[in-house]
Amino acid sequence: MPPPREQPQAPRQHRLPFWLWTGVAALAVLSLYLGWQAQRLHHDLAQIQTQSAAVQQERAELAKELADARQSAAILNDPASLQISLWPQQQKDAPPLRAYWHPRLGLVVAGAHVPALAPGHTLQVWLLGQAPDQRPISAGFLRPQLDGKFVLLLATPPGSRAGTRALAVTEEPAGGSPQPTSPPRWAGPLG
Repeated sequence: MPPPREQPQAPRQHRLPFWLWTGVAALAVLSLYLGWQAQRLHHDLAQIQTQSAAVQQERAELAKELADARQSAAILNDPASLQISLWPQQQKDAPPLRAYWHPRLGLVVAGAHVPALAPGHTLQVWLLGQAPDQRPISAGFLRPQLDGKFVLLLATPPGSRAGTRALAVTEEPAGGSPQPTSPPRWAGPLG
């Protein structure tokens, strides 16, 4: 008897088992979730870094304010500091200002209850030289606080005590001026 003939088999269909499809779907969902979490964490990290930079900036500003306050206190309390009274020149009822000039530590100009300035204006301190024809030298500028208080520390004044006969304070446009644009609001001699 002849050997039986093998019957051709139908091609086998390759079907993936259900559990494999379930695993692939779970991995896809997990990948999407992890990607979303990574983006959220990246965003949170960027916010934290921004906040950290702001806190560090604030800390540096506070450290500078503290150092300036300590230097100002040293100038105010040192007997070597020359006290200068700056009297109102225009508004006679305005309070006087005080300046303290230490030969090594610098110059402090302070005031309280200073009348409000025009919007966009600032107070500018000037050193007036010994010679009457010398141009005033700008020593610095600031805008008083809302309550009229201010303290201006000039650790390295632009001139010397010996070369200065008087101090003057004018009201100038914000950012100061190269030369006074208005008459002094306060002035006082050094000696």
